Formats: sequence, C-alpha cells, structure tokens
Amino acid sequence: MAAERQAVRMVSFDMDGTLIRGTTASLFMAERLGNLAAVQELERRFDAGEITTATFADAVAHSHLDLLYADVCRHFDGLPLIAGIAETVTALRRRGVVCVIATISYAFYARALAEEIDRVGVDAAGGWAHALLRRYEWLD
Repeated sequence: MAAERQAVRMVSFDMDGTLIRGTTASLFMAERLGNLAAVQELERRFDAGEITTATFADAVAHSHLDLLYADVCRHFDGLPLIAGIAETVTALRRRGVVCVIATISYAFYARALAEEIDRVGVDAAGGWAHALLRRYEWLD
C-alpha cells in the first residue's frame, strides 16, 4: 500500500544563520550602534556555554533602550539575507503554505526582518519578548 502524501502546511525559517547570512541580527545591530566588540564578546561567551540566552539578551537590551522600532527597521535595511528567499517564500505561499520566522533573538528583530522582506508576505514572526524592551510588545 502506497503511503499517502502529506501536504506541507507551514514552513518555519530560523533567522540567525539561516535567513541572515554571515552575521546575526545582534551583531548586525551592534555594528550599527557602535558596540560591536561588546556583543562579539557576549557571542563568544554564549558559544562557549559561559552565559545563557537570557544573560545575553539582558546585556544587549541595554543598548536598545533609546531606540524606536522605526530605528530598528532602518538599521535592518541592508541586512544580508539568503539568496532567493523572496522567491522561495512567494512560491510557498502560492501553494498555500504558511511561512513564519522563528528565532531566539528579540521578537521585534524577527518582525523587522519580516517587514524587510514584506514584499514576499511572511505570515508571522516571533521571538524573545524582553522585559526591558516592553515598548515593542505590541508587535508580538
């Protein structure tokens, strides 16, 4: 008996290292905000298992306290994305597949990325909602 073919209904794209190539959202923003060395050290400590995701997020959040969401979106202009993502998402959506961005980065980073590729119509984006950055909650 032949196996019944299941239709794909949803595709979830990871942000850092998948949609974003050669960097992470945190490093990309740090370069623009002038605190790249500090975030690189946090990334090193995180990769070494010395700090948790929460500790990393707490430390980076402080550099975002004076930013507006529009600033984040403006900084995300020029984010290095994987080649062909717009065409891929368009093709999936034509087939009725829901496309989402999921990440352990900040939720507003995921939303800003979704807006950066909005012309392709990502259906949803979600990530970490940080207590220090509550003003971005309306995005989640």
